[in-house]
Amino acid sequence: MKKTLHTPAGIIERVLTPLERQTLADAGDVRAKLEIASERYTAGTCLPLKVDLIAWAIGILDKEP
Repeated sequence: MKKTLHTPAGIIERVLTPLERQTLADAGDVRAKLEIASERYTAGTCLPLKVDLIAWAIGILDKEP
């Protein structure tokens, strides 16, 4: 996930580490949640897990499945 930071030196775009992305997701960032859900979502994922991932990503569930 790329994050745009506005600093006194200018605008910087950098790639977040998985830990930083997870921290943002825990804080409620929808974009970070969607990225995590899309990584965990595969063609073989069972339907209940898919539904839980989507619900978590859009904010219906509080806890990551």
